[in-house]
Amino acid sequence: MLTAPDDFVLDEFTVFIPIRRASWAQTKGLLKGSTMNEYLLLFRGGEEKAMAQPPDAFRAHMRKWMEWLGGLKKEGVHVAAQPLSRTGRTVEGTNNVVTDGPYMEGKEIVGGFLLCKASSYDDAMKIASKCPVLEFGGTVEVRETTELEKVIELYLEQHRQNHGTPLPP
Repeated sequence: MLTAPDDFVLDEFTVFIPIRRASWAQTKGLLKGSTMNEYLLLFRGGEEKAMAQPPDAFRAHMRKWMEWLGGLKKEGVHVAAQPLSRTGRTVEGTNNVVTDGPYMEGKEIVGGFLLCKASSYDDAMKIASKCPVLEFGGTVEVRETTELEKVIELYLEQHRQNHGTPLPP
């Protein structure tokens, strides 16, 4: 389990979250009979309330993050996780219009993510329900990842249903 050092100070700390990329065989569930899928957990909001805490409360909150992520790593369900900076840019349309952003309310800004493995949406929701972002009013959006091939198959099936014929070659 990851724990913060005793000399954890607010003005000079960096949280290092170990990232381990799963192998192709692990993500396909080919090892040890695994049937786990990957889920993306998006963390929104809660940051302003967390930052407004006194130093000891903020340190305790950061320790909860480290312990939660460390526990997921120990369980073997942690694939990747990172906080996101508050700045960003967007590219829109075929003309590639670039704008600074995102500009939205604090509760809507994606502050970070976790890519994890779980055997079902229910299990992914159990992981999300223990996320420290919830402590200060944040939310966790849970999305199952899919493969590009499945998106193409879905499109082809919808086209067949809508038009009664498969796509021409």
